[in-house]
Amino acid sequence: MFSNHQCAIGSTPDEKRTRKKLVNVLARLASDQAGERQAAAEAAHRLVTAAGLTWEAILLPCAPPPRKPRWRKPAGPSSRELAEIVRRYRRPYP
Repeated sequence: MFSNHQCAIGSTPDEKRTRKKLVNVLARLASDQAGERQAAAEAAHRLVTAAGLTWEAILLPCAPPPRKPRWRKPAGPSSRELAEIVRRYRRPYP
């Protein structure tokens, strides 16, 4: 489902600013004005190419970060096994 592709726009401060600008520009594509939609499309393309990216790289899904293994409590003896151990090693007090 996900490729091993890294996100095209990462998480450095500059990349975050670029992402925010691109999101704002793309939101203008919903304008009622044809000129504003065209200007938004051109601005979006300039942002992508100025960042040295392609639309394909932008649209590919990012691989999710690797999952950290969950720590699990080591399995110990069951309560039945503990009772047997206590019974076996119980010594009467002198």
